Amino acid sequence: MSLEIPSPDPRFSAPANGAPPSSPVPSAPWRRWARPVLAVAAAAITGLALHASGTLAGAAATLEVMGFDPDRSRLIADLMGAAVATAAGALLTNAVRTSILAGSVAGLMLFGRTFLDETRSAISAKGPAGSFDPVGWALSVATLVVAFTVAAWATGELARIVRSWLVDAGHDLAAVARRGRGVQGLGRPAAVAAVVAVMAVTLPIFSDMVNYSPDAHMRDGRTGVALTQETTAAPAAASVTGGSELLVPPELAPGGIGASSVMRTGTPWSAWAPSGQGQLVKFTEPAPWVGGTTSTALVQVYLPPGYAASGRAYPVVYAVPWDASLWTTGANLTTMLDTMITSGQMPASIVVFVAQVGGPYPASECANSLDGREWFETYLVNTVVPYVDATYRTIKTSAARSVLGFSQGGFCSTMLVLRHPDVFSTAISLSGYYEAGVVSNQTPNAYRPFGANPSLEAQYSPIRLVGQLSPAQRRSVLLILEGDPSDPFYGAQYTSMVKAAESAGVPVFAVRSPSGHGWPTVRDELPAMLEALAQHQNALGVFA
Repeated sequence: MSLEIPSPDPRFSAPANGAPPSSPVPSAPWRRWARPVLAVAAAAITGLALHASGTLAGAAATLEVMGFDPDRSRLIADLMGAAVATAAGALLTNAVRTSILAGSVAGLMLFGRTFLDETRSAISAKGPAGSFDPVGWALSVATLVVAFTVAAWATGELARIVRSWLVDAGHDLAAVARRGRGVQGLGRPAAVAAVVAVMAVTLPIFSDMVNYSPDAHMRDGRTGVALTQETTAAPAAASVTGGSELLVPPELAPGGIGASSVMRTGTPWSAWAPSGQGQLVKFTEPAPWVGGTTSTALVQVYLPPGYAASGRAYPVVYAVPWDASLWTTGANLTTMLDTMITSGQMPASIVVFVAQVGGPYPASECANSLDGREWFETYLVNTVVPYVDATYRTIKTSAARSVLGFSQGGFCSTMLVLRHPDVFSTAISLSGYYEAGVVSNQTPNAYRPFGANPSLEAQYSPIRLVGQLSPAQRRSVLLILEGDPSDPFYGAQYTSMVKAAESAGVPVFAVRSPSGHGWPTVRDELPAMLEALAQHQNALGVFA
Protein backbone atom coordinates (compact mmCIF):
# COMPACT_ATOMS: atom_id res chain seq x y z
CA MET A 1 0.00 0.00 0.00
CA SER A 2 1.42 3.28 -1.05
CA LEU A 3 0.85 6.58 0.58
CA GLU A 4 0.08 9.41 -1.83
CA ILE A 5 1.52 12.67 -0.70
CA PRO A 6 -0.42 15.64 -2.00
CA SER A 7 1.43 18.34 -3.86
CA PRO A 8 2.15 21.33 -1.70
CA ASP A 9 0.08 24.45 -2.21
CA PRO A 10 2.36 26.76 -4.21
CA ARG A 11 1.10 29.70 -2.18
CA PHE A 12 2.80 28.26 0.97
CA SER A 13 5.81 26.50 -0.52
CA ALA A 14 9.29 27.62 0.47
CA PRO A 15 11.06 29.70 -2.11
CA ALA A 16 14.20 28.35 -3.68
CA ASN A 17 16.50 30.60 -1.64
CA GLY A 18 15.38 29.02 1.65
CA ALA A 19 13.31 31.94 2.91
CA PRO A 20 10.21 31.11 4.96
CA PRO A 21 7.04 30.38 2.99
CA SER A 22 4.89 33.38 2.13
CA SER A 23 1.36 33.96 3.41
CA PRO A 24 -1.55 34.84 1.12
CA VAL A 25 -1.75 38.58 0.55
CA PRO A 26 -5.27 39.82 1.08
CA SER A 27 -6.54 42.03 -1.69
CA ALA A 28 -7.20 45.69 -0.98
CA PRO A 29 -10.87 46.42 -0.07
CA TRP A 30 -11.36 48.66 -3.09
CA ARG A 31 -10.50 45.78 -5.42
CA ARG A 32 -13.64 43.92 -4.38
CA TRP A 33 -15.78 46.87 -5.44
CA ALA A 34 -13.87 48.02 -8.51
CA ARG A 35 -15.38 45.61 -11.01
CA PRO A 36 -19.02 45.95 -9.83
CA VAL A 37 -18.74 49.74 -9.81
CA LEU A 38 -17.17 49.71 -13.26
CA ALA A 39 -19.91 47.37 -14.51
CA VAL A 40 -22.65 49.69 -13.22
CA ALA A 41 -20.92 52.70 -14.77
CA ALA A 42 -20.54 50.95 -18.13
CA ALA A 43 -24.20 49.91 -18.20
CA ALA A 44 -25.39 53.37 -17.16
CA ILE A 45 -23.22 55.21 -19.68
CA THR A 46 -24.31 52.84 -22.46
CA GLY A 47 -27.98 53.36 -21.61
CA LEU A 48 -27.55 57.14 -21.57
CA ALA A 49 -25.68 57.04 -24.88
CA LEU A 50 -28.41 54.97 -26.53
CA HIS A 51 -31.01 57.44 -25.32
CA ALA A 52 -29.12 60.66 -26.07
CA SER A 53 -28.04 59.55 -29.54
CA GLY A 54 -31.62 58.82 -30.55
CA THR A 55 -30.78 55.18 -31.31
CA LEU A 56 -33.66 53.80 -29.25
CA ALA A 57 -36.07 56.44 -30.52
CA GLY A 58 -35.09 55.52 -34.06
CA ALA A 59 -35.64 51.82 -33.36
CA ALA A 60 -39.05 52.59 -31.89
CA ALA A 61 -39.98 54.71 -34.91
CA THR A 62 -38.98 51.87 -37.22
CA LEU A 63 -41.14 49.43 -35.28
CA GLU A 64 -44.04 51.87 -35.43
CA VAL A 65 -43.79 52.07 -39.20
CA MET A 66 -43.81 48.26 -39.27
CA GLY A 67 -47.24 48.31 -37.61
CA PHE A 68 -46.48 48.30 -33.88
CA ASP A 69 -48.21 50.95 -31.83
CA PRO A 70 -45.89 53.57 -30.24
CA ASP A 71 -45.94 52.20 -26.69
CA ARG A 72 -45.16 48.63 -27.75
CA SER A 73 -42.46 49.96 -30.05
CA ARG A 74 -40.89 51.80 -27.13
CA LEU A 75 -41.07 48.68 -24.92
CA ILE A 76 -39.27 46.53 -27.50
CA ALA A 77 -36.66 49.21 -28.14
CA ASP A 78 -35.98 49.68 -24.42
CA LEU A 79 -35.68 45.92 -23.92
CA MET A 80 -32.96 46.02 -26.57
CA GLY A 81 -31.40 48.94 -24.69
CA ALA A 82 -31.30 46.88 -21.50
CA ALA A 83 -29.60 44.04 -23.36
CA VAL A 84 -26.94 46.31 -24.86
CA ALA A 85 -26.26 48.00 -21.52
CA THR A 86 -25.85 44.62 -19.83
CA ALA A 87 -23.48 43.41 -22.54
CA ALA A 88 -21.32 46.50 -22.14
CA GLY A 89 -20.87 45.94 -18.41
CA ALA A 90 -20.33 42.19 -18.64
CA LEU A 91 -17.86 42.32 -21.51
CA LEU A 92 -15.82 45.06 -19.88
CA THR A 93 -15.63 43.70 -16.32
CA ASN A 94 -16.90 40.08 -16.20
CA ALA A 95 -19.05 41.15 -13.25
CA VAL A 96 -22.01 39.41 -14.87
CA ARG A 97 -24.51 39.47 -12.01
CA THR A 98 -23.90 43.13 -11.33
CA SER A 99 -24.16 43.89 -15.05
CA ILE A 100 -27.48 42.04 -15.25
CA LEU A 101 -28.84 44.09 -12.38
CA ALA A 102 -27.52 47.37 -13.79
CA GLY A 103 -28.74 46.60 -17.32
CA SER A 104 -32.24 45.69 -16.22
CA VAL A 105 -32.49 48.85 -14.09
CA ALA A 106 -31.23 50.93 -17.04
CA GLY A 107 -33.89 49.42 -19.29
CA LEU A 108 -36.64 50.05 -16.76
CA MET A 109 -35.53 53.66 -16.44
CA LEU A 110 -35.53 54.06 -20.23
CA PHE A 111 -39.11 52.78 -20.36
CA GLY A 112 -40.09 54.78 -17.29
CA ARG A 113 -41.53 57.82 -19.08
CA THR A 114 -43.74 55.69 -21.31
CA PHE A 115 -44.95 53.65 -18.34
CA LEU A 116 -45.73 56.79 -16.35
CA ASP A 117 -47.73 58.19 -19.26
CA GLU A 118 -49.65 54.93 -19.48
CA THR A 119 -50.24 54.98 -15.72
CA ARG A 120 -51.57 58.54 -15.79
CA SER A 121 -53.86 57.63 -18.68
CA ALA A 122 -55.16 54.57 -16.81
CA ILE A 123 -55.77 56.54 -13.61
CA SER A 124 -57.76 59.19 -15.47
CA ALA A 125 -59.80 56.64 -17.47
CA LYS A 126 -63.53 56.55 -16.90
CA GLY A 127 -66.74 55.55 -18.61
CA PRO A 128 -66.37 53.38 -21.70
CA ALA A 129 -62.58 53.59 -21.40
CA GLY A 130 -62.76 51.57 -18.16
CA SER A 131 -61.34 52.42 -14.75
CA PHE A 132 -57.99 52.07 -13.03
CA ASP A 133 -57.20 48.58 -11.68
CA PRO A 134 -54.48 48.77 -8.99
CA VAL A 135 -53.99 44.99 -8.91
CA GLY A 136 -53.52 44.87 -12.66
CA TRP A 137 -51.13 47.83 -12.41
CA ALA A 138 -49.02 46.01 -9.79
CA LEU A 139 -48.94 42.87 -11.95
CA SER A 140 -47.86 45.00 -14.90
CA VAL A 141 -44.99 46.42 -12.87
CA ALA A 142 -43.90 42.94 -11.80
CA THR A 143 -44.11 41.69 -15.38
CA LEU A 144 -41.94 44.56 -16.64
CA VAL A 145 -39.34 43.84 -13.96
CA VAL A 146 -39.26 40.16 -14.95
CA ALA A 147 -39.11 40.97 -18.68
CA PHE A 148 -36.22 43.41 -18.37
CA THR A 149 -34.38 41.10 -15.97
CA VAL A 150 -34.74 38.12 -18.32
CA ALA A 151 -33.52 40.18 -21.28
CA ALA A 152 -30.53 41.35 -19.26
CA TRP A 153 -29.82 37.85 -17.87
CA ALA A 154 -29.81 36.22 -21.31
CA THR A 155 -27.48 38.90 -22.65
CA GLY A 156 -25.21 38.74 -19.61
CA GLU A 157 -24.75 34.99 -19.88
CA LEU A 158 -23.98 35.29 -23.58
CA ALA A 159 -21.52 38.08 -22.84
CA ARG A 160 -19.78 35.84 -20.26
CA ILE A 161 -19.12 33.22 -22.95
CA VAL A 162 -17.96 35.75 -25.52
CA ARG A 163 -15.66 37.41 -22.99
CA SER A 164 -14.06 34.09 -22.08
CA TRP A 165 -13.31 33.50 -25.76
CA LEU A 166 -11.79 36.93 -26.10
CA VAL A 167 -9.70 36.53 -22.93
CA ASP A 168 -8.42 33.14 -24.07
CA ALA A 169 -7.55 34.62 -27.44
CA GLY A 170 -5.67 37.41 -25.72
CA HIS A 171 -3.71 34.95 -23.61
CA ASP A 172 -2.82 32.97 -26.71
CA LEU A 173 -1.60 36.08 -28.47
CA ALA A 174 0.46 37.02 -25.43
CA ALA A 175 1.98 33.53 -25.36
CA VAL A 176 2.86 33.82 -29.01
CA ALA A 177 4.57 37.12 -28.34
CA ARG A 178 6.52 35.75 -25.32
CA ARG A 179 7.55 32.36 -26.62
CA GLY A 180 7.70 32.97 -30.33
CA ARG A 181 5.52 29.95 -31.12
CA GLY A 182 4.92 31.25 -34.62
CA VAL A 183 1.80 30.67 -36.66
CA GLN A 184 1.02 27.38 -34.94
CA GLY A 185 -0.21 29.22 -31.84
CA LEU A 186 -2.43 31.64 -33.75
CA GLY A 187 -5.30 29.22 -34.42
CA ARG A 188 -7.66 30.19 -31.61
CA PRO A 189 -7.00 33.96 -31.65
CA ALA A 190 -7.41 34.04 -35.42
CA ALA A 191 -10.69 32.14 -35.19
CA VAL A 192 -12.04 34.49 -32.52
CA ALA A 193 -10.94 37.53 -34.52
CA ALA A 194 -12.69 36.13 -37.59
CA VAL A 195 -15.90 35.55 -35.62
CA VAL A 196 -15.83 39.10 -34.22
CA ALA A 197 -15.21 40.54 -37.69
CA VAL A 198 -18.04 38.55 -39.24
CA MET A 199 -20.43 39.64 -36.47
CA ALA A 200 -19.39 43.28 -36.84
CA VAL A 201 -20.23 43.15 -40.54
CA THR A 202 -23.39 41.05 -40.45
CA LEU A 203 -25.22 42.21 -37.32
CA PRO A 204 -26.06 45.71 -38.66
CA ILE A 205 -27.29 44.15 -41.88
CA PHE A 206 -29.37 41.61 -39.93
CA SER A 207 -30.88 44.50 -37.96
CA ASP A 208 -31.94 46.20 -41.20
CA MET A 209 -33.32 42.91 -42.53
CA VAL A 210 -35.52 42.58 -39.45
CA ASN A 211 -36.52 46.24 -39.27
CA TYR A 212 -37.17 46.87 -42.95
CA SER A 213 -37.12 43.81 -45.22
CA PRO A 214 -34.92 40.74 -45.84
CA ASP A 215 -33.66 42.30 -49.08
CA ALA A 216 -32.93 45.70 -47.55
CA HIS A 217 -29.30 45.53 -48.72
CA MET A 218 -29.89 43.73 -52.00
CA ARG A 219 -30.64 46.87 -54.04
CA ASP A 220 -28.86 50.18 -54.35
CA GLY A 221 -31.94 52.30 -55.03
CA ARG A 222 -31.27 52.89 -58.73
CA THR A 223 -34.45 52.54 -60.69
CA GLY A 224 -35.64 52.42 -64.25
CA VAL A 225 -39.33 51.97 -63.45
CA ALA A 226 -41.78 53.95 -65.55
CA LEU A 227 -45.48 54.59 -65.13
CA THR A 228 -47.37 51.35 -65.55
CA GLN A 229 -50.18 52.74 -67.65
CA GLU A 230 -50.62 55.51 -70.21
CA THR A 231 -52.45 58.38 -68.53
CA THR A 232 -53.53 60.68 -71.35
CA ALA A 233 -57.15 59.58 -71.27
CA ALA A 234 -59.54 59.24 -68.37
CA PRO A 235 -60.94 55.79 -67.65
CA ALA A 236 -64.67 55.42 -67.47
CA ALA A 237 -64.82 54.01 -63.94
CA ALA A 238 -62.69 53.21 -60.95
CA SER A 239 -60.98 49.89 -60.61
CA VAL A 240 -59.09 48.50 -57.64
CA THR A 241 -58.09 45.14 -59.01
CA GLY A 242 -54.48 45.78 -59.95
CA GLY A 243 -52.08 48.12 -61.73
CA SER A 244 -52.09 51.92 -61.83
CA GLU A 245 -54.91 54.09 -63.09
CA LEU A 246 -55.66 57.79 -63.36
CA LEU A 247 -59.23 58.44 -62.33
CA VAL A 248 -60.55 61.78 -63.59
CA PRO A 249 -64.27 62.39 -63.10
CA PRO A 250 -65.84 63.68 -66.34
CA GLU A 251 -67.29 66.75 -64.60
CA LEU A 252 -63.79 67.88 -63.61
CA ALA A 253 -62.88 69.22 -67.02
CA PRO A 254 -65.83 70.04 -69.28
CA GLY A 255 -65.24 70.48 -72.97
CA GLY A 256 -63.19 67.34 -73.41
CA ILE A 257 -60.04 68.60 -71.66
CA GLY A 258 -59.89 65.26 -69.86
CA ALA A 259 -56.85 63.93 -68.04
CA SER A 260 -54.46 66.42 -69.61
CA SER A 261 -55.81 69.05 -67.24
CA VAL A 262 -54.50 66.96 -64.34
CA MET A 263 -51.46 65.17 -65.79
CA ARG A 264 -49.42 65.94 -68.88
CA THR A 265 -46.82 63.63 -70.39
CA GLY A 266 -43.43 64.91 -71.45
CA THR A 267 -40.24 65.72 -69.59
CA PRO A 268 -39.33 69.38 -70.13
CA TRP A 269 -36.95 69.18 -67.16
CA SER A 270 -34.71 66.68 -68.95
CA ALA A 271 -33.10 69.62 -70.78
CA TRP A 272 -31.46 70.68 -67.52
CA ALA A 273 -31.04 67.24 -65.91
CA PRO A 274 -27.96 67.42 -63.64
CA SER A 275 -25.33 64.81 -62.86
CA GLY A 276 -23.78 63.66 -59.59
CA GLN A 277 -25.35 63.11 -56.19
CA GLY A 278 -27.61 65.09 -53.91
CA GLN A 279 -26.72 66.39 -50.47
CA LEU A 280 -28.56 65.93 -47.19
CA VAL A 281 -28.42 68.82 -44.72
CA LYS A 282 -30.30 69.31 -41.48
CA PHE A 283 -31.46 71.93 -39.02
CA THR A 284 -33.60 72.05 -35.91
CA GLU A 285 -36.58 74.15 -34.96
CA PRO A 286 -38.20 74.79 -31.57
CA ALA A 287 -40.38 71.75 -30.99
CA PRO A 288 -44.07 72.09 -31.87
CA TRP A 289 -45.11 70.52 -28.60
CA VAL A 290 -44.90 70.73 -24.83
CA GLY A 291 -44.16 67.84 -22.52
CA GLY A 292 -42.23 65.77 -25.02
CA THR A 293 -38.80 64.22 -24.61
CA THR A 294 -36.99 66.91 -26.63
CA SER A 295 -37.29 70.67 -26.96
CA THR A 296 -36.30 70.75 -30.64
CA ALA A 297 -37.59 69.06 -33.79
CA LEU A 298 -35.38 67.70 -36.56
CA VAL A 299 -35.76 68.79 -40.18
CA GLN A 300 -33.57 67.30 -42.94
CA VAL A 301 -33.33 68.69 -46.46
CA TYR A 302 -32.29 66.74 -49.56
CA LEU A 303 -30.75 69.13 -52.08
CA PRO A 304 -30.71 67.57 -55.57
CA PRO A 305 -27.61 67.04 -57.71
CA GLY A 306 -26.40 70.30 -59.20
CA TYR A 307 -28.21 72.48 -56.67
CA ALA A 308 -25.17 74.52 -55.61
CA ALA A 309 -24.18 75.58 -59.12
CA SER A 310 -27.47 75.83 -60.99
CA GLY A 311 -29.11 78.97 -59.65
CA ARG A 312 -32.43 77.31 -60.52
CA ALA A 313 -35.56 77.20 -58.34
CA TYR A 314 -36.98 73.77 -57.48
CA PRO A 315 -40.29 72.11 -56.56
CA VAL A 316 -40.42 70.76 -53.01
CA VAL A 317 -41.67 67.45 -51.61
CA TYR A 318 -42.39 67.40 -47.85
CA ALA A 319 -41.95 63.89 -46.38
CA VAL A 320 -43.80 63.33 -43.08
CA PRO A 321 -43.54 62.33 -40.28
CA TRP A 322 -40.37 60.16 -40.45
CA ASP A 323 -36.77 61.32 -40.67
CA ALA A 324 -34.50 60.64 -43.63
CA SER A 325 -32.81 57.60 -42.07
CA LEU A 326 -35.98 55.51 -42.23
CA TRP A 327 -36.64 56.42 -45.86
CA THR A 328 -33.01 55.89 -46.83
CA THR A 329 -32.58 52.51 -45.13
CA GLY A 330 -36.07 51.25 -45.87
CA ALA A 331 -36.36 52.33 -49.50
CA ASN A 332 -32.95 53.70 -50.60
CA LEU A 333 -34.78 56.97 -51.17
CA THR A 334 -31.87 59.37 -51.62
CA THR A 335 -30.19 57.03 -54.15
CA MET A 336 -33.55 56.59 -55.89
CA LEU A 337 -33.90 60.37 -56.14
CA ASP A 338 -30.36 60.80 -57.47
CA THR A 339 -30.98 58.20 -60.16
CA MET A 340 -34.40 59.44 -61.25
CA ILE A 341 -33.24 63.06 -61.33
CA THR A 342 -30.03 62.49 -63.27
CA SER A 343 -31.83 60.18 -65.76
CA GLY A 344 -34.60 62.71 -66.36
CA GLN A 345 -37.38 60.48 -65.00
CA MET A 346 -38.35 63.23 -62.60
CA PRO A 347 -37.38 66.89 -62.24
CA ALA A 348 -34.66 67.88 -59.82
CA SER A 349 -36.53 68.50 -56.58
CA ILE A 350 -35.89 69.41 -52.98
CA VAL A 351 -37.19 66.90 -50.42
CA VAL A 352 -37.78 68.04 -46.84
CA PHE A 353 -38.06 65.38 -44.10
CA VAL A 354 -40.06 66.69 -41.14
CA ALA A 355 -39.84 64.34 -38.13
CA GLN A 356 -42.23 63.96 -35.21
CA VAL A 357 -39.88 62.10 -32.83
CA GLY A 358 -39.80 63.57 -29.33
CA GLY A 359 -43.35 64.81 -28.94
CA PRO A 360 -45.92 63.80 -26.35
CA TYR A 361 -47.82 61.86 -29.02
CA PRO A 362 -45.47 59.46 -30.83
CA ALA A 363 -48.36 59.01 -33.28
CA SER A 364 -48.93 62.73 -33.80
CA GLU A 365 -51.10 62.20 -36.91
CA CYS A 366 -49.50 65.49 -38.10
CA ALA A 367 -52.39 67.27 -36.38
CA ASN A 368 -52.96 69.99 -33.82
CA SER A 369 -54.00 67.95 -30.79
CA LEU A 370 -57.23 68.59 -28.96
CA ASP A 371 -55.45 69.31 -25.67
CA GLY A 372 -53.04 71.80 -27.23
CA ARG A 373 -49.93 69.81 -26.30
CA GLU A 374 -48.83 69.38 -29.93
CA TRP A 375 -49.36 71.50 -33.07
CA PHE A 376 -47.55 69.65 -35.86
CA GLU A 377 -49.91 70.88 -38.59
CA THR A 378 -49.43 74.54 -37.75
CA TYR A 379 -45.69 73.99 -37.39
CA LEU A 380 -45.34 72.44 -40.85
CA VAL A 381 -47.56 74.94 -42.68
CA ASN A 382 -46.62 78.15 -40.86
CA THR A 383 -43.01 77.50 -39.81
CA VAL A 384 -41.27 74.85 -41.92
CA VAL A 385 -42.67 75.78 -45.34
CA PRO A 386 -41.89 79.53 -44.99
CA TYR A 387 -38.42 78.74 -43.63
CA VAL A 388 -37.63 76.40 -46.52
CA ASP A 389 -38.90 78.97 -49.05
CA ALA A 390 -36.78 81.70 -47.44
CA THR A 391 -33.63 79.57 -47.09
CA TYR A 392 -33.52 77.51 -50.30
CA ARG A 393 -34.28 78.23 -53.94
CA THR A 394 -37.83 76.92 -54.23
CA ILE A 395 -40.74 77.48 -56.61
CA LYS A 396 -43.00 79.32 -54.19
CA THR A 397 -46.41 78.14 -55.37
CA SER A 398 -48.78 75.47 -54.12
CA ALA A 399 -48.55 73.76 -57.53
CA ALA A 400 -44.85 73.05 -56.85
CA ARG A 401 -45.38 71.68 -53.32
CA SER A 402 -46.42 68.15 -52.45
CA VAL A 403 -46.57 65.95 -49.35
CA LEU A 404 -45.27 62.36 -49.20
CA GLY A 405 -45.98 59.78 -46.53
CA PHE A 406 -46.09 56.07 -45.72
CA SER A 407 -48.45 54.43 -43.22
CA GLN A 408 -49.27 57.16 -40.68
CA GLY A 409 -47.55 59.48 -43.14
CA GLY A 410 -50.10 58.44 -45.78
CA PHE A 411 -52.83 59.80 -43.55
CA CYS A 412 -50.74 62.93 -42.95
CA SER A 413 -50.01 63.63 -46.61
CA THR A 414 -53.63 63.35 -47.75
CA MET A 415 -54.99 65.27 -44.77
CA LEU A 416 -52.52 68.13 -45.15
CA VAL A 417 -53.22 68.58 -48.87
CA LEU A 418 -56.99 68.51 -48.40
CA ARG A 419 -56.87 70.92 -45.45
CA HIS A 420 -54.34 73.22 -47.14
CA PRO A 421 -54.85 73.12 -50.93
CA ASP A 422 -53.56 76.70 -51.03
CA VAL A 423 -50.18 75.43 -49.75
CA PHE A 424 -49.86 71.95 -51.33
CA SER A 425 -51.28 70.55 -54.56
CA THR A 426 -50.40 66.84 -54.46
CA ALA A 427 -50.56 64.06 -51.88
CA ILE A 428 -48.50 60.88 -52.26
CA SER A 429 -49.81 58.27 -49.85
CA LEU A 430 -48.32 54.78 -49.56
CA SER A 431 -50.42 52.30 -47.60
CA GLY A 432 -52.13 55.01 -45.59
CA TYR A 433 -55.44 55.29 -43.78
CA TYR A 434 -57.99 58.05 -44.21
CA GLU A 435 -60.13 58.31 -41.07
CA ALA A 436 -58.86 60.48 -38.25
CA GLY A 437 -58.77 58.66 -34.94
CA VAL A 438 -59.50 55.27 -36.47
CA VAL A 439 -58.92 52.50 -33.92
CA SER A 440 -57.55 49.18 -35.16
CA ASN A 441 -54.85 46.68 -34.29
CA GLN A 442 -52.56 48.65 -36.60
CA THR A 443 -53.51 52.09 -35.22
CA PRO A 444 -54.35 51.68 -31.52
CA ASN A 445 -53.10 55.17 -30.62
CA ALA A 446 -54.25 57.16 -33.66
CA TYR A 447 -57.18 58.55 -31.67
CA ARG A 448 -55.08 60.10 -28.93
CA PRO A 449 -54.26 63.51 -30.49
CA PHE A 450 -57.97 63.94 -31.28
CA GLY A 451 -59.10 62.98 -27.78
CA ALA A 452 -61.82 60.73 -29.25
CA ASN A 453 -63.64 63.96 -30.16
CA PRO A 454 -65.98 63.25 -33.13
CA SER A 455 -66.08 66.87 -34.25
CA LEU A 456 -62.29 67.20 -34.40
CA GLU A 457 -61.95 63.81 -36.10
CA ALA A 458 -64.38 64.93 -38.79
CA GLN A 459 -62.29 68.04 -39.42
CA TYR A 460 -59.16 65.94 -40.00
CA SER A 461 -60.55 62.89 -41.85
CA PRO A 462 -59.44 62.89 -45.53
CA ILE A 463 -62.38 60.71 -46.48
CA ARG A 464 -64.67 63.58 -45.39
CA LEU A 465 -62.45 66.50 -46.38
CA VAL A 466 -62.26 65.36 -50.00
CA GLY A 467 -65.87 66.42 -50.58
CA GLN A 468 -65.26 69.94 -49.26
CA LEU A 469 -62.92 71.20 -52.00
CA SER A 470 -64.14 73.95 -54.28
CA PRO A 471 -64.37 73.33 -58.05
CA ALA A 472 -61.15 75.32 -58.58
CA GLN A 473 -59.34 73.30 -55.93
CA ARG A 474 -60.49 70.04 -57.52
CA ARG A 475 -58.78 71.14 -60.74
CA SER A 476 -55.41 71.68 -59.03
CA VAL A 477 -55.29 68.84 -56.48
CA LEU A 478 -54.21 65.28 -57.26
CA LEU A 479 -54.27 62.36 -54.83
CA ILE A 480 -51.66 59.70 -55.64
CA LEU A 481 -52.72 56.73 -53.51
CA GLU A 482 -51.16 53.27 -53.17
CA GLY A 483 -52.71 50.31 -51.42
CA ASP A 484 -53.17 46.56 -51.36
CA PRO A 485 -56.95 46.01 -51.74
CA SER A 486 -56.66 42.58 -50.12
CA ASP A 487 -55.29 43.98 -46.85
CA PRO A 488 -58.12 43.89 -44.26
CA PHE A 489 -57.30 47.31 -42.82
CA TYR A 490 -55.10 49.36 -45.17
CA GLY A 491 -56.73 47.88 -48.28
CA ALA A 492 -60.22 48.72 -47.07
CA GLN A 493 -59.10 52.27 -46.24
CA TYR A 494 -57.51 52.63 -49.69
CA THR A 495 -60.60 51.40 -51.53
CA SER A 496 -62.93 53.65 -49.54
CA MET A 497 -60.74 56.71 -50.14
CA VAL A 498 -60.55 56.11 -53.90
CA LYS A 499 -64.34 55.84 -54.08
CA ALA A 500 -64.84 58.93 -51.91
CA ALA A 501 -62.53 60.97 -54.17
CA GLU A 502 -64.37 59.78 -57.28
CA SER A 503 -67.72 60.71 -55.76
CA ALA A 504 -66.40 64.15 -54.86
CA GLY A 505 -64.95 64.78 -58.33
CA VAL A 506 -61.33 64.83 -57.12
CA PRO A 507 -58.77 63.18 -59.45
CA VAL A 508 -56.87 60.15 -58.16
CA PHE A 509 -53.84 58.31 -59.47
CA ALA A 510 -54.54 54.91 -57.93
CA VAL A 511 -51.74 52.35 -57.54
CA ARG A 512 -52.91 48.87 -56.59
CA SER A 513 -50.04 46.82 -55.22
CA PRO A 514 -50.11 43.26 -53.87
CA SER A 515 -47.01 43.86 -51.75
CA GLY A 516 -48.81 44.68 -48.52
CA HIS A 517 -47.82 47.15 -45.83
CA GLY A 518 -44.04 47.43 -45.76
CA TRP A 519 -40.93 49.19 -46.98
CA PRO A 520 -40.51 46.91 -50.02
CA THR A 521 -43.77 48.36 -51.32
CA VAL A 522 -42.42 51.89 -50.87
CA ARG A 523 -39.26 50.98 -52.75
CA ASP A 524 -41.13 49.29 -55.60
CA GLU A 525 -44.04 51.68 -56.11
CA LEU A 526 -42.66 55.11 -55.25
CA PRO A 527 -40.78 55.68 -58.55
CA ALA A 528 -44.00 55.52 -60.59
CA MET A 529 -45.74 57.75 -58.04
CA LEU A 530 -42.96 60.34 -58.29
CA GLU A 531 -43.32 60.28 -62.08
CA ALA A 532 -47.06 60.84 -61.66
CA LEU A 533 -46.28 63.82 -59.44
CA ALA A 534 -43.99 65.26 -62.13
CA GLN A 535 -46.69 64.88 -64.79
CA HIS A 536 -49.21 66.61 -62.54
CA GLN A 537 -46.84 69.51 -61.93
CA ASN A 538 -46.20 69.66 -65.65
CA ALA A 539 -49.95 70.02 -66.25
CA LEU A 540 -50.09 72.83 -63.68
CA GLY A 541 -47.35 74.74 -65.53
CA VAL A 542 -44.69 74.40 -62.84
CA PHE A 543 -41.95 73.91 -65.48
CA ALA A 544 -43.19 76.46 -68.01
